[in-house]
Amino acid sequence: MRPTLLNGSILFMASTPQTGRELWRTDGTIEGTELVKDIWPGPMPSSAYALTVVNGVLYFAAEDSLHGYELWKSDGTEAGTTMIKDINPVTNNGIYPGRITGLDGIVYFRTSDLVTGEELWRTDGTEVGAWLVKDINPGPASSSVSHLIAMNGQLLFWAEDTSNGWALWRSDGSTDGTYVVKDIDIGNTPSVLQAFYEIEGIAYFYASDTINGGELWRTDGTENGTWMVKDINPGPDDSWIAEMRVLNDVVIFSALSPDVGRELWVSDGTEEGTSMIIDLNPGQGNGPFPLFNPVALNEWLYFVGQDESAGIVIGIYRTDGINTQLVSDSIRGISSLHVACDGIFFEGGDGLSGWELWRVNSAGTGIYQVADINPGEYSSYPSDLTSVEDRLYFSAGTNLYGTELWYYQCSFVQIEDRTAPTMLSISPVPTADLVRVLLPYDGQNWDITISDAVGRIVHLQDHTGRILLLDASNWDTGSYMVLARNGKHSLWGRIVRD
Repeated sequence: MRPTLLNGSILFMASTPQTGRELWRTDGTIEGTELVKDIWPGPMPSSAYALTVVNGVLYFAAEDSLHGYELWKSDGTEAGTTMIKDINPVTNNGIYPGRITGLDGIVYFRTSDLVTGEELWRTDGTEVGAWLVKDINPGPASSSVSHLIAMNGQLLFWAEDTSNGWALWRSDGSTDGTYVVKDIDIGNTPSVLQAFYEIEGIAYFYASDTINGGELWRTDGTENGTWMVKDINPGPDDSWIAEMRVLNDVVIFSALSPDVGRELWVSDGTEEGTSMIIDLNPGQGNGPFPLFNPVALNEWLYFVGQDESAGIVIGIYRTDGINTQLVSDSIRGISSLHVACDGIFFEGGDGLSGWELWRVNSAGTGIYQVADINPGEYSSYPSDLTSVEDRLYFSAGTNLYGTELWYYQCSFVQIEDRTAPTMLSISPVPTADLVRVLLPYDGQNWDITISDAVGRIVHLQDHTGRILLLDASNWDTGSYMVLARNGKHSLWGRIVRD
């Protein structure tokens, strides 16, 4: 479960023998890391999931011994973490609330009270304000609402009923205001339904009908404004569109066509403006992988692809919708790409240091290892990468600590006054115990932050004056970055502990 930012704190899931897997919070320091609440008291886990922030409140699904899975909310404190409503009070098995989405301060989600099946519900965060929006598939059968998106003041989603099968729906939060937008495949069930991607009030999605198969569609939330963009794989065969993303007012995605196999496509929402970007793996071979999350940064979309004709089995590529470039093909086992610190981060292995954290360089033309977190041939397997302000949070494992929450500090140097000094005078180098830091301005208040080689903060303090003495005798051997800030100046230096 990815860490989530809430009111200046990071909330995440972690497990201890005493509490099981529960909700925790941190401000990025050891002292500021604590359990929010043991929702299922004792070693049993509440296994919260679908963490979603709406109007400064965290909503999620969690399980306890009395109610089973229900919808909860939290302000990041133990007292402020409560179950909203026991929607299914008949059994302690509860229901799995999912698809949590916020719209105009109201939280929408899918759950079941075992009377109406899994349907669309809403809450304002209170028990009395939680109710069923509409029994879309009447009676105990479920409509299985999925892929909710808030757009143009309405909620768009997929749902199933006996009259339409799977169809595109919309809702304003009221029973009467919840209705079918368009039954794309009248009398049949579309084979594949995917998430929506919005560009300026238009949502793009993948859906199927018996005439054209699965293809790219668009909607503005009205029946007349919903249509197929292009039949990429002509006739009833599917184009199997995958991993759609928005870049510079166009959508980029992988699609299957009979002549070139699965390759990279782009669309501006018109049939004429929908075309293949590149035949990355010439012939009917498949180019882009549909398995890994492509990400956009600085006018480029980065993705994982392959070109067996060039001897490249797998690599990281980037495209601006016209030009496509190979970034690197030297890493194995690349996991989902992630944008943080104005860069692209990912997990992978180079055959020497195990599976570790890597980064695409600032020019987008190469890669480098961020840190060998589990040194040597061992792997730390970084996962659940989440960027919050100037840090990248992730979970990683070491032989010494096991799997824990880590963070990478995006930048140590933030220079507001370019005419001022930027380096701190630090002595001795290396040091065994006492460290002397000389600051350039007397009589000023400084915020001192010291981080280790992977960006984890080991020391924080306020200091006034020019000379700062630090006791490093209990620190591990290695290199530490010192950052001193006073609101106008940012200075940095390095401590080496031998």
